[in-house]
Amino acid sequence: MPDVAHLPIAQDYEPRIVAFFCNWCTYTASDLAGTARMNYPPNTRVIRLMCTGRLDPQFVVAALRQGADGVLIGGCHPGDCHYMAGNYKCLKRFKLLKMYLGQLGIEEERVRLEWIAASEGDRVQKVTREMVEQLKKLGPTVLPKPEVPEVVPRAPARPALGKPKVGFYWCASCGGCEESVVDLAEDILDIVGKVDFVFFPVAMDYKKKDVEAMQDGEMAVCFINGAIRSSEQREMAELLRRKSRILIAYGSCSTSGGIPGLANLVSRENMLRYVYDTSPTTDNPKHVRPMPHVNVPEGTLELPTLDEDVKSLNQVVAVDYFIPGCAPPTKLLKNALANILAGNLPPQGSVLAPDIAQCHECRRIDSKPQDLALTAFHRPHEIEIDPERCLLAQGLLCMGPATRSGCDSACMNANMPCSGCLGPVSRSVDHGAAYIGAVASLIESNDPKQVQRVLDTIPDPVGTLCRYGLPGSTLYAATVYVRENGGG
Repeated sequence: MPDVAHLPIAQDYEPRIVAFFCNWCTYTASDLAGTARMNYPPNTRVIRLMCTGRLDPQFVVAALRQGADGVLIGGCHPGDCHYMAGNYKCLKRFKLLKMYLGQLGIEEERVRLEWIAASEGDRVQKVTREMVEQLKKLGPTVLPKPEVPEVVPRAPARPALGKPKVGFYWCASCGGCEESVVDLAEDILDIVGKVDFVFFPVAMDYKKKDVEAMQDGEMAVCFINGAIRSSEQREMAELLRRKSRILIAYGSCSTSGGIPGLANLVSRENMLRYVYDTSPTTDNPKHVRPMPHVNVPEGTLELPTLDEDVKSLNQVVAVDYFIPGCAPPTKLLKNALANILAGNLPPQGSVLAPDIAQCHECRRIDSKPQDLALTAFHRPHEIEIDPERCLLAQGLLCMGPATRSGCDSACMNANMPCSGCLGPVSRSVDHGAAYIGAVASLIESNDPKQVQRVLDTIPDPVGTLCRYGLPGSTLYAATVYVRENGGG
């Protein structure tokens, strides 16, 4: 679980609970409690659902994000569902959601599932009282969200003095995004003929001073890949924002945090302590750490400092467009450059990738059973993968149902499950929660213990379901150490 500190609890604090109640049972029971004048705290705001099977896990995440201190889910007793098995679907999603939220730092008591029949008004009273008391002890949810800089209107185009100027820069990432530029192959020759690369440190000998000498807005477009973790990366992002008319977050690390963003599951101090002090291979009895400033005979050396947490690019500077992917498919880059050169651009803030799920373009879609029933989840090395069958039907956690298309199903065509690098479609509130809603209810068993055994085969829910998007996720701040309140 990440390091999370809590604000002091005010004496007059009253928790806010969002309750999702089944129309046929728990909602009727809450109505009965009211007409029978049963006294219980008025802390709940009830949302009526026709069935708990209709409860998308994203509803729970959205409630917490928007200020709820707790979420109470109430449905029919197992076997009594008006729609036969809706409450079982809810149970399976709930169990995986609890694993996911727990790893993000959300306390177990904040999200609760209860089976309450229509005649059990007294049980609504009891459960509500219990939850209010538990939340009073926990205090309010602490989910400060980093401010996202506003996307400002694009600067007017400067008079053309030759070809449009283009820049590429690399922050916290692996370099695969730079390779995707090379993957343009012979198409890059056509692009080079139409633009001037004026900043591309990984490929050409350009310096920071060359960018500083440019006029603001001189670059037509700059692509920045990689997350923002250090003072140097933040400084360069701010500089390139000023010098570019169009700034594009390029690749998963830049658009949503990527793999580096998983570092937000621990505090910076705990990470540094492990790397420099306590890891099994560390021999550092004097606890030496890198210093931001070091004096040497030639002068003072300065090293970049690490920020407290990893951020996506748009959490640091205003971003005009997003091209996701790890690495981004070359066709998305090619299309983006072509549209920029033609002046044919979508509204600012757009993701330059198709807004449909991977499954719609996967060649295996016809092999997916209509009524899929999973008895276990497998990791790719644990089974011999059938190259023709739906990967999800084989028990592999393929993120295709909740992930954008645009890569021509590259991983699936290589006989590997989608890992979600292109991010969620626009209608998703939270990528991980969306996938929980799509997959957890497919577990065949309705027995709670067997369901949990199946879910326990997912060893790292956040690293699996939110692998590329933790800093940009809905509950991002639940994983961030609250620095102003102390702790470690």
